[in-house]
Amino acid sequence: SNLIFNTCTQSGDHGPINSWNRMPFLTNVAYGYPSFDAAYSSITSNFIFANYGGSQAFDTDDGSAWYRIYDNFFFDAQAYKNDYGGYNVEYVNNL
Repeated sequence: SNLIFNTCTQSGDHGPINSWNRMPFLTNVAYGYPSFDAAYSSITSNFIFANYGGSQAFDTDDGSAWYRIYDNFFFDAQAYKNDYGGYNVEYVNNL
């Protein structure tokens, strides 16, 4: 659990948490056999205060993938953004 605030002071197009594409590589962490899919990264139980012009609490940008974002509290934020080819991003039970 984290309290995140006073971030993203020079742009209104990002959020306090901003991710970019992860380059695929061959691994067996997702299914137990070789694939180019990653295991999910979980982001949970955070208080996100998107002040100073940060727009989204979570900005999964430019192809970001394999995130589970759940049970978070957003204040002064538009929740999330997922664009430019991002996929397999789950948003559940966020307020």
